[in-house]
Amino acid sequence: MVRGLLNKLVSRSLTVAGQWQQQQLRRLNIHEYQGAELMAKYGINVPKGLAVASVDEVKKAIQDAFPDHKELVVKSQILAGGRGLGTFKSGLKGGVHIVKKEEVEDLAGKMLGQILVTKQTGPQGKIVSKVYLCEKLSLVNEMYFAIMLDRKTAGPIIIGCSKGGTSIEDLAEKYPNMIVKVPIDVFNGITDEDAAKVVDGLAPKVADRNDAIEQVKKLYKLFCESDCTLLEVSMNFYISLVLLICMSLLVGGQVELVIHLVGGSLCIVLLLLLFSLVDVLVWIFFLFWVRSIL
Repeated sequence: MVRGLLNKLVSRSLTVAGQWQQQQLRRLNIHEYQGAELMAKYGINVPKGLAVASVDEVKKAIQDAFPDHKELVVKSQILAGGRGLGTFKSGLKGGVHIVKKEEVEDLAGKMLGQILVTKQTGPQGKIVSKVYLCEKLSLVNEMYFAIMLDRKTAGPIIIGCSKGGTSIEDLAEKYPNMIVKVPIDVFNGITDEDAAKVVDGLAPKVADRNDAIEQVKKLYKLFCESDCTLLEVSMNFYISLVLLICMSLLVGGQVELVIHLVGGSLCIVLLLLLFSLVDVLVWIFFLFWVRSIL
């Protein structure tokens, strides 16, 4: 009877502790323009850009930030991928466009406040509250790059593809042999060899290989120091810079209150020790009782 009662108490404590730990989970996703600002702080190559929330801000941004640019890239900002191939519920095709400077204001007006539907948003879509205006550079090649947590290795893994311009789901289906996977030792961190494998797999003909390797290492540093569970980047090579340029960043951050998690686990251990002590006391009491009878 005592054993059954203890088992019930242990089961209940595990359930409660599990629920308590789950409540400590915090998730943070940031927009592309916020990711660009974050990457710039880590010395990662990013194109010049500015986020705007209204048509008036678009006018000011063009005058102040892009006075000499003939064309600009206009990117809708939502917390989902596949924007380039998405469709607005208003009928506008594509959430990313390259247009002449004179057309930016009109296009941004058609995006702001509208709902964009992509493969990752579901049919309900997501509303576009801001658009990101970026300088247009000469595109050589586009690719996919991400750092995420791998359950198999219980550590970070870098996944890339030398083809880009679409969602990773489509890339994995169309080009399975072009997917590059480099697991990172969580204790040793990323090495030059690890970063070189990524660069050689994505862009073996890059002009400045050493700089590209450093860019990958800086992205990994950002991933670790920002407590990310996912860092997803659209990367491009440009003739004008001949360097690795990171165009967009989707970061999924997860912050866990470690002290609470440790406290929950410690609580379970203490309960188990307490139950074991109760078992010992019961047996001692039983032996004394038998001895008194004899």
